Amino acid sequence: GNLRNLGLKKEKNLYQGGQGKEFMIFPGSTLFNKAGQWIMAAELVETSRLYGRTVADIRPEWIEPLAGKLCRYHYSSPHWEKKTGQVKALAKVTLFGLIIEANRQVNYGLINSEEARQIFIQSALVAGECGGHFDFLENNKRLIAKLAEMEDRMRRRDIVIDDLGLFAFYDNRLPADVFDRAGLIRLLKKKKCDDFLRMRKEDVLRYLPENDEFSDYPKQIHCRELTLPLSYCFRPGEANDGVTVVIPADLAGYVQAEKLEWLVPGLLREKIIFLLKALPKSIRRQLIPLPRTVDHLFPELRLYEGSLYGQLEDLIYKMFRLRIDRNVWAKDLLPPHLQMRCQLVDSRGKVIAVDRDVAALEKKSHPEKESAELTALRTLWEKMHVQDWDFADLPKRIAIKDGKGKLSGFAHPGLKVEKDGSVSLRLFSDPEERRRHTVDGLRALYCLKFARQCKTVRKDLVIPRSRWPLYEGIASHEKFHQDLELFVFDEIFGCRSGELPSLEQFASIVDKVADEGIYSPAIRIMNQVVDLLRERRVVLDFLAEMEQASRRKKNLGLTVEEILLFRKEVVALLPPNFLRELSLGELNRIPCYLKALRIRVERKIQNPAKDKEKESLVTVHQERLNSLLEETREVNSEKRSLVRQYATMIEEFKVSLFAQELKTAFPVSAKRLEKAWTEIRNKLDEM
Repeated sequence: GNLRNLGLKKEKNLYQGGQGKEFMIFPGSTLFNKAGQWIMAAELVETSRLYGRTVADIRPEWIEPLAGKLCRYHYSSPHWEKKTGQVKALAKVTLFGLIIEANRQVNYGLINSEEARQIFIQSALVAGECGGHFDFLENNKRLIAKLAEMEDRMRRRDIVIDDLGLFAFYDNRLPADVFDRAGLIRLLKKKKCDDFLRMRKEDVLRYLPENDEFSDYPKQIHCRELTLPLSYCFRPGEANDGVTVVIPADLAGYVQAEKLEWLVPGLLREKIIFLLKALPKSIRRQLIPLPRTVDHLFPELRLYEGSLYGQLEDLIYKMFRLRIDRNVWAKDLLPPHLQMRCQLVDSRGKVIAVDRDVAALEKKSHPEKESAELTALRTLWEKMHVQDWDFADLPKRIAIKDGKGKLSGFAHPGLKVEKDGSVSLRLFSDPEERRRHTVDGLRALYCLKFARQCKTVRKDLVIPRSRWPLYEGIASHEKFHQDLELFVFDEIFGCRSGELPSLEQFASIVDKVADEGIYSPAIRIMNQVVDLLRERRVVLDFLAEMEQASRRKKNLGLTVEEILLFRKEVVALLPPNFLRELSLGELNRIPCYLKALRIRVERKIQNPAKDKEKESLVTVHQERLNSLLEETREVNSEKRSLVRQYATMIEEFKVSLFAQELKTAFPVSAKRLEKAWTEIRNKLDEM
C-alpha cells in the first residue's frame, strides 16, 4: 500500500487521509462498518466521492518505522524533569498532516542542546531542582541563603545578585555539551573536583556592607537580664515583615515595652523621620527640613535608655523650644516594619501568639483560669457540630454565680467556627468576642445550607491581579479577597450584627436566599465594591498629580503637606479593614465623599482663602471625631457604630460646604452636628 493512502477515523466509515484528503471505505469492502481507528487502502478511487478500496487495519506504531524520513517532528513545552534529570519536551509526530503521536516525551537535549542547556542551568542549578547530591550546589545554597539574610536585615534587594547573575555564573563555567544531570556528573568526574562551580562571596555580592553598617542590625536585643533573639524579614505587606523578637511565654512580663520602641539602630532614623512627618502641622512646620532636624537629634539619643518618645520630646524642647504631648505621636500609623513584632513561644518553642504590641501579648501569656461555675455552664449550654437553627430558649446572657450564690459575671452565648470548620454553640466571657465569633459562626451556618452555591460563588469573587492598583495600600491580594468574600456573604445573609436570629428570622433569610440565589447578588455586591475602589483610585491618582505639580510650582495654592492630609482623608474613608468594619449601606455614600474631596482640592487651588474659611467650620467637629476614634479604638462595636454615625454626619457636612452640587443624603448643618455631638457623647458616657 501507499503511505499516502493512510486514514485516521473521523466518524463511521469516514477517514481523514494525508494532505487534507477525506475518503470513505468502499461499501463493498469486508471492513465496511468494521474498520478500526487507522486503516491503509491499496487504492483511492474517486467516483461520486473519494473511496478507499482494498483496505486493511494498521497499528499506528507501525507507521513511523515504515515512513522513516517522511515523518515530521514538532517539539513543544520543553521543561526540566527532576526525576529523570533531563530536559524533556513533548514531540508531535505527523505524516502528510496526520498526527501519528501527539505528546511523546523526548529528551530535548538530543534535539536542541543549546536551549536544553539554558533550561537545565535555570531550573536545575539556579532554582536548585537538580536532584541527587552535589556538594557545590549545597555550598552555593548555603552561601546565597546567608547573604540573602543580609538583605532581609538591611531591608535591601541590591546586595545579592539576581537570578540572571546566578545563571551567568554557571553559563560561563559549563561547556556546551552539559545539558542534563548525567552530563554534569560526567564533567565532575572528568575534572575530579567541583571547585570551578563553587560560588564565593565575590561571585554573589554586588557589594559588601561595612561592618559598622551591618552591626546596626543585631541578632539579639537585651532587656534587663534577658537576651532575646531577633529575626528579620523583608516582605512588605506580609504579616511577618520587619523585625521579630522571640519572647518565652513565662518571661513576657519581664520584657520592657520601652526597649522595643527603639527597634534596631538601622531602622531608628527612618522611624523618627516618619514620626516627625506625622506630627500636627503646627508643630511639624517648625522642624522643617525634617532630615536636618533628625541629623541634630540622632547623635544626642541614648539608645535603649528609657522611652524613645520621652527622649525625643526632651530633645525637641531643648533644641527647638517645642513641647510635644505623648498622645500626639502617631504610633498607630507607623508602618509594620517600624514596629517591633513580638512572637510569644512556649517551652517547646511553639508559637502561642504574635502581636506588634508587647502589652497585649503579655495578657495572652497569662490566661485567666476558668471558674468551676463557668465550666458547669459550658457543660449545660454548649453544643458541638451545629448544623441548623438550634437556639430555642437561649438567653442573650447567662448569670454566673459563685459558690455562695453571688453574681460574679455573665456568660454570653454565641457561635464559633472550630478549627475543623464545624460550627459550635459556645459561651464567651467577653460580649465583643462573642459578637466577632458569632458573625463568623452565622456565616458558616448559612453557608452549610447553601454549600454548593457558595462554592461556585467563591471561584468568581476575584478581582484580577492586573487590577491591583484598585486595592493598593489596603491589603495584599490574598487578604483583600478573603475580606471581600466575608463581606459579600455577610451582606447576603445579614449576619454582620453578630446577633443570633430567632427561628422565624433564620427561616426568612434562608427562604429569601433560596428564592433570589447567591450568585447574582454576590457579583452585584462585588461590582459595587470595585466601583468604589475605582473612585478611590481616581482620587489618589489626582492627588499624586497635584503633589507633583505642587513640587514644580511654588504658588499652586496647595502645599505638599496639605495634599498628604487629603490623602489621609482618603485612608480614613477607606481604611485597610473597611470591608470588615463597614456595611454595604455605609459604603454606598463613600464615592460621593471621594468626589467631594476631589472637587474641594480643585476649588482650593482656585481660591485657597475661601477653602480655609470653610475648613474652619469643620475643624472643631473633626477634632472631636478624632478624639472619639482614639477613645473607642478598643471598645465594643456598639460604641464604634455611634462614632461612625457622627463621622458620616461630618462627611455629609463637608459635601454641603465644598461640593454642594453633589447634594447631601440628609439635612446637615453645624447646629445639627453640635446637637449630635452632645447626644453621642452622653450615650457613650452611659455605656
